[in-house]
Amino acid sequence: MTESEEFIVFLCTSAAKAGSTKLSFRIASHLKTMGIADIGNLQHLALQQAAPQADQKKMIFINDCRSGCVNVITQGFQKEKYIYFDISPLLPANEFDVEKYVHAEILPTLNDKWNYSLPALHSA
Repeated sequence: MTESEEFIVFLCTSAAKAGSTKLSFRIASHLKTMGIADIGNLQHLALQQAAPQADQKKMIFINDCRSGCVNVITQGFQKEKYIYFDISPLLPANEFDVEKYVHAEILPTLNDKWNYSLPALHSA
């Protein structure tokens, strides 16, 4: 995977609308701030589904509700093209460190699955 290739993060539509009040949105926003991923919407999802597998971007799906609606939108995609994170068990946590979760869970999973690592920061 090249350093310039970004992932697309998909969330439940209600999480995207609720913004920073939802944990999945805060995680996705952190990934976007880091330059790792863009947050997708239903139009992006439709484009991904219509594209040949070779042209699909790698995707991250983050579920933060007990209904598991995000799992449903993974249907039709090859497992090689996405990673699914279910953070619903983490929701009762009073103090949740998004940055720590990204570095402890998401980045290692991206590395294991797609050999992705953050580009090294160059010092001046």
